[in-house]
Order: sequence, then C-alpha cells, then structure tokens
Amino acid sequence: MSDAPMAFRRSELLHGAWVSWLTFVTLMSVTLVVAAVVSDLVSTIRDGAQPWGVSLLVIALPMALAIGGPVAGLVVLALLPVVAAMARRLARVGSVRVHVAVYASLGAAIGLVACVVWITATGGSWSDLAVFWWGVLTVMAVCAASVAHGWWRAMRRALYPPRRTPHDPDAQAEDALAG
Repeated sequence: MSDAPMAFRRSELLHGAWVSWLTFVTLMSVTLVVAAVVSDLVSTIRDGAQPWGVSLLVIALPMALAIGGPVAGLVVLALLPVVAAMARRLARVGSVRVHVAVYASLGAAIGLVACVVWITATGGSWSDLAVFWWGVLTVMAVCAASVAHGWWRAMRRALYPPRRTPHDPDAQAEDALAG
C-alpha cells in the first residue's frame, strides 16, 4: 500500500479547480431558476399575487452569470494555494469520506464568507444573515457541493484514468497481417 494513497499532481489540482468552478456556475444557475419558480408558486398559492420571479430571471440570471462566474473564478484562483496545502496534508489519508467532508466543509465556509461579504458590501446588517437563513444555507450548500464535486472528479480522474484505445482499422489490419 502506498504511503500517500491520495497524492496528487498539479494537473489534477487544476482539473479539480476547473470542475469546482464549472459546477458552481451550473448549480448557481439552476438554483436561481428553482428559486424563481418556487417563489412564483408560493406567492400565487398564498395570496393570489401575480407571479414575477420567473420574469426576473431575464435580468437576474445574466447578471448572476456575469458577476458570479468571474468572482467565483477569482475565488478559485485565490484559494488554489490553500487547497494545494490541504491536499498535501490529506495525501496520506486514504478515506474518501474524510476527503469529501473536508472539501465540502471548505466549500460551506466559502459560501458563508461570500454571504457575509455580500451583506456587508450591499450595506446590509448582520441580522440580514439571520433573516435570510434559507438563502445563506442554500449558498453554503451550493458551494459545498461544488468544491466536493471538483475534488471527487479530480480524484476519479487520478485514480481511474479513462482508457483510450485508438480505433485505427488500417493499423489493426496491418498488425493482423504481420503477426
């Protein structure tokens, strides 16, 4: 058994970062759509109000992608050294569960910090975090899932590389004749 069963290469670290970012942008978009649809359903059922959440997606989704995507990319780049240090410390830990828990916890912490920064930057108060607890938990869950998924994909790619067998009928025919 290897002394470091979860050792990694730089390419795997970068792959995990890319997948984490892509997963975050995808989950952020899906979460916005789901939130808009649920908001419309609840407001229509509760007080018969005119639904407006889905129509706001025309503005909110492009803005979220234009702002959230690049900001998430900068966060990923800024935290690459931290993640690399964590990965080196965890290289000797063979338990996948421990790795998933650590990376999901990192993602949840990133989500919480993002909410605090957003509330502070928009002039909100700390009590806004409590009022919008469901939003904070949603952001934390999306970030946790994104970071854990990025690690998972990088780990799977490192431990189980895809088998590539080139299909070249001419070479196969030549090999058959030669051999």
